[in-house]
Amino acid sequence: MRRPTAAVGSAMFFLVALGTVVGLIPWLLTGWQVRVPVPYWAPMRVLGVILLVAAAGFVIQIVSGVDVPTVPPGLVIMLVAASLVAFLPWRWIPVVGAAVGLFLLVGFFASGAVGSLLDPSRSGVFIGAWIQFVAVIVAVVAGIVAIVQNYRSHTSL
Repeated sequence: MRRPTAAVGSAMFFLVALGTVVGLIPWLLTGWQVRVPVPYWAPMRVLGVILLVAAAGFVIQIVSGVDVPTVPPGLVIMLVAASLVAFLPWRWIPVVGAAVGLFLLVGFFASGAVGSLLDPSRSGVFIGAWIQFVAVIVAVVAGIVAIVQNYRSHTSL
């Protein structure tokens, strides 16, 4: 198989799979409607946006020439977690955001990507790595804050 054909096929699979996980499944579960106003909805949306910022940092690194698999698992994990946290109004869903943040933070050190934070010679990789690194740390903190706020809002009812 030729390389351009494989790239187009992989991109189509990526879009269909991601669209199913990010769009179709949350829509089937919630219908995009929340039955009761949720007092802890804002921190969960912030957590979802922070995970999207981390994904944007990863995309900047990919565009700048970092070698990744055809379907980068880190990017898929960040996008799926962001969509779950942003669209599903479940009490403990911020645990997903905090856990993914911790997972990515550990993976950042285990994969040796920390070197990208210290080498400004490739500016796109450097900037993308810093965006991703800071966003992942903020996601962990925001996830913990959202979990605590959700717990407190349910215990006070």
